[in-house]
Amino acid sequence: MQPGILDGIRVIDLSQDIAGPSCTKMLAEMGAEVIKIERPGVGDPTRRAGPFRADVPNSEASGLFLYLNTGKKGITLDIKSSVGRKLLAEMVKQADILVESFEPKDVEVMGLDYETLEAINSRLIVTSVSNFGHTGPYRDYKATDIVSFAMGGSMSLVGEPDRPPLKLPGPMTHYWAGVHAFSGTMVAFMYREFSGEGQHVDVSILETTASQTNSEYLRYAYKGESSVRAGNTARYMGGINQLQRTKDGGYVIVATTPWENFLQLIEKPELASDPRFATREDRMKQGQELDSYISEYTAGLPKEEVLQKAQAHRMTWAPINTVADLFTSPQLESRGYFKTLDHPVAGSLQYPGFPVSFDNTAIRHERAPLLGEHNLDVYTELLGLSKEDLVKLRQLDVI
Repeated sequence: MQPGILDGIRVIDLSQDIAGPSCTKMLAEMGAEVIKIERPGVGDPTRRAGPFRADVPNSEASGLFLYLNTGKKGITLDIKSSVGRKLLAEMVKQADILVESFEPKDVEVMGLDYETLEAINSRLIVTSVSNFGHTGPYRDYKATDIVSFAMGGSMSLVGEPDRPPLKLPGPMTHYWAGVHAFSGTMVAFMYREFSGEGQHVDVSILETTASQTNSEYLRYAYKGESSVRAGNTARYMGGINQLQRTKDGGYVIVATTPWENFLQLIEKPELASDPRFATREDRMKQGQELDSYISEYTAGLPKEEVLQKAQAHRMTWAPINTVADLFTSPQLESRGYFKTLDHPVAGSLQYPGFPVSFDNTAIRHERAPLLGEHNLDVYTELLGLSKEDLVKLRQLDVI
């Protein structure tokens, strides 16, 4: 079997919810040994989040938890207890990376600030993921996904121009932060390989959200103006972007440029000599008529056929896929994007895979751990404790 890029690298995962665990999930997929630490008897909050099979809540079968924690080892540890902190310090001595997502005001109290951890292991990379970062006037403010989406500027750009702004589905800001945390961690790891020095990677969910609107910053910097919400239809000098219904009841996104290819596609070659459509400005004025030609064409075809015909004419028309469509996508299927994993409680499920492939290294696809499943392995093999020690720790509610 091919090795993983991060084989031999040990990660302590103290993160919860989505942003931090999505970062450590990618580290695990790259081959790192990720030890996820959860509260004894309670676990990560996502264990209590759906979806659940048959809508029956089960902390061992949360779809969100199982997705975010594939490939990790799972242990329990009360890091707020004195014994728990000592055990954590012993693990930190033997770790390469530690990822945490606690509120900045709590980190120092818990002994997880970078200065304390650096004193234990100077080569350690500490990645902190928080709502606003570890500095600044908002440092200790509370936030949720929709708060970050709103404050980061993205929400002002989504929706119809004459209606209030909209939020993208799902906790997108937290997944964006997870990707940036993974990237930042890997850059810090590369730096350590050259310099031998660890460092603190401070990830702000607000800033990772704000970075999604970089093109808008350029517009504002160059022209002193902001974009307005365009909704599903955008007219511009080159043509039109819009949604249209298809024969099978779905939707496609269409664009009218390049003009000659567009006319061939909708089988209206006579419009090429029509003076009303001579220039881009003219075509903008005749937008309503063009819309009728497009809707008539798409209404006669299923959305997948629209894609094939449009691509044959080098047109960037595409179906608006549902999640169900993605599971049967011939492109995703051919690249093996979805992976089937068996879980002792949740059973066999398909999971989205890693979105990058490599020629000479493997991506690891393994199920998420049960709560405390690897206590025996980690505490005996890594820290040298005996089974009797583990019994005492359980009796003290430390693990």
